[in-house]
Amino acid sequence: MADFDIAALPDERGFRLTGDLDFSTLPQFTAALDRFPPSEELHLDLADVIHVDSAGLHAILGLARSHSLILLNPTPTVMRSFEIAGIDLHPAIEIRHGAASTVSRRRPNLRRAG
Repeated sequence: MADFDIAALPDERGFRLTGDLDFSTLPQFTAALDRFPPSEELHLDLADVIHVDSAGLHAILGLARSHSLILLNPTPTVMRSFEIAGIDLHPAIEIRHGAASTVSRRRPNLRRAG
């Protein structure tokens, strides 16, 4: 099991996560989030997240029911998990990369039948 750490972001409302967000680290993750009342914007810096399993993806989707989420700097591996789960297309979730904080939303592939 990889180490997991949650540190408060100094200038924003949220946390920087380090390690794996998975079934074994979910209790630590949800306990840290309890201090944010529902409907508040919540920032999660994911630059140092190595892996997110289905439990972590489910927790992020659950947060989007009660918070507006800003997911910062997900690694390519984490971003791919978000794309597979559809998190990158969720209306209450914004994904930002780099210092410019540009929004990244994947467009669905439309294929013609035939």
